[in-house]
Amino acid sequence: MKNYPQNLKETAYHEAGHLVAAIIFKFNPKRATIIPNEDCDGYVIHDLMIQVFPDLCPWDVNEDKIKEVEELRKKGFVDEYDDKEKLQEVGHKLVITALAGYEAQLKFNPDADASGSRKDIVNACDVFDKCGFPREELDDKSINYPDNDKLQEKTKEFVEENWFWIEMGAYLLLLKKELNEDDIKPFSREILSPKE
Repeated sequence: MKNYPQNLKETAYHEAGHLVAAIIFKFNPKRATIIPNEDCDGYVIHDLMIQVFPDLCPWDVNEDKIKEVEELRKKGFVDEYDDKEKLQEVGHKLVITALAGYEAQLKFNPDADASGSRKDIVNACDVFDKCGFPREELDDKSINYPDNDKLQEKTKEFVEENWFWIEMGAYLLLLKKELNEDDIKPFSREILSPKE
């Protein structure tokens, strides 16, 4: 990966952290990209984000996306997770998915600039609010994790345990720049297949 600019490699590791978490937690990722837009350097979209937090999705709303969200809502997933207890069951996984990008970027480059992760932290706190979990206020000057330090440790452990897959995800993103659902499915199968 030496031929890629450092900032692009950092973005790839960051988005790969989100992607691998979304795969492992079975949130059915739909798209991952390191193509920047006016809001961010890259993003990952998964079913749970679309269905429960469509306002957090980093896309320009257009008719195709509205139809996609409506189709997913017809499956009943959103109604199921309107129940706070059921949503809390996945709340910590959602937060770890939101925070895994920063932790993967930091593992790749300990001197990484965290400012691009601010939106991820805000999203994680939005998840906490929606799930009804208590959270601390954020300090604009640093990355603080919602709830307590246990989530930071859990996220770091998650990144350590899945580093091989995060590296593979970063490599795929650097090669293709954008992964759609058809690209992600075989990668998901590899990750989720039983270890022999």
